[in-house]
Amino acid sequence: MMSIQRGKSTETLALGDDLLIQKRDFIGFDVEGTPIFVGYGIEEPAYGWNDYENLDVAGKVVIAYAGAPLKDGDPVLPEELHNLYSNISRSMNQRLLFALRNKVSTLLLIPDPQTAKKWEARVDFKQRGFASSGKESKPLSIQFYLLRPKAAVNLLAGTGFDPVSGQGEFKNSILNDVHIKLETDRQITKESTSNNVVGLVPGIDPVLKDEFIVVSAHLDHLGIRDGKVFNGADDNASGSAAVLEAAEAMAKASPRRSVLFVLFTGEEGGAFGSRQFVVHPPIPQEKIVLNINADMVGRNSEPFPESLLAIASENKRSQLNKFIIEVNESLTKAAIDIEKSSSSPWTSFLLGSDQMCFIMKGIPAILITRGFLQPDYHQASDDADTINYNKVWQAARLIYTLALEAANSETLFD
Repeated sequence: MMSIQRGKSTETLALGDDLLIQKRDFIGFDVEGTPIFVGYGIEEPAYGWNDYENLDVAGKVVIAYAGAPLKDGDPVLPEELHNLYSNISRSMNQRLLFALRNKVSTLLLIPDPQTAKKWEARVDFKQRGFASSGKESKPLSIQFYLLRPKAAVNLLAGTGFDPVSGQGEFKNSILNDVHIKLETDRQITKESTSNNVVGLVPGIDPVLKDEFIVVSAHLDHLGIRDGKVFNGADDNASGSAAVLEAAEAMAKASPRRSVLFVLFTGEEGGAFGSRQFVVHPPIPQEKIVLNINADMVGRNSEPFPESLLAIASENKRSQLNKFIIEVNESLTKAAIDIEKSSSSPWTSFLLGSDQMCFIMKGIPAILITRGFLQPDYHQASDDADTINYNKVWQAARLIYTLALEAANSETLFD
């Protein structure tokens, strides 16, 4: 439930009717305060556009509109980026990354008119099947909701922007006359148990052994639906196999730092295994210096048919990119698309798998993937005969060499 107070009037918005949870595993804490309207919520300074410029949004509730900026009716951004931000589904993670970068507490995203017409269908799809990672679970660092356009009319009154039509000139600003209070209530209605699988290769350095590299993949897929078995050969047997191969090799390598190999459960339902791991880690959280996560590394798919992506988190990105390039060029020599790994919209993949939970806790992370775009994604046809096994082999070698070099580095990412 969210209450909006403007002067002496108070309006109450209900979950499902006016608010729609976008990241189920990000919910869990109450917030209140003065919201900030950040326009489109886009940061593309290389093209002269930054909606967060000169705004202090750390710990605040921000409101953004899911469209792409125009000037005199023409797109401001290059065609590829304009098309990206014009599509709410494709651009959600990118906007969420910008909010995370600016330490936003809660992001309220207003859908465009076409998406708003399908509100009821989105409610039916997104609000079913909720789960929790335990009664003692704690929130991650941000909450993310869709805000129904008609429910945002009074909220944005005076900004010059009409959220229903998506029209109007506006200036990003603090809504000083508005006070928002957002309260969430999570209840477990059905409880089940599933385990993460963890293996440790202890470090041999007397000091560095108390620091940990976490190498991970998720072991779950979609199960049986309508009588069809969803095997998940690429998503994510491929990543799990690569991690197991890297673990076997690491056991013979005597790394200086300790390396923890984890196969997470519950990723498909909302990253529940990795969430539980970072909230209740079996090792001190502050001693985790890097996560390397593998998700879907076994297929060829456009627009990167023969290449892998190695995407670095926002925190420590420049150091991680340099590290990835140096390790790959000198040791692994895997086919990595470096340019795409460092640019929009590919960086938005960071919020599509378990590494996001580490990122939320400020732990640097690298996602190894071939990209989340292929015809058999989340289909019963994701079977072993579609796998490019050479690509899985390259991913396993890349994971191993990155983990070993990180474990043996004297000063990691300083």
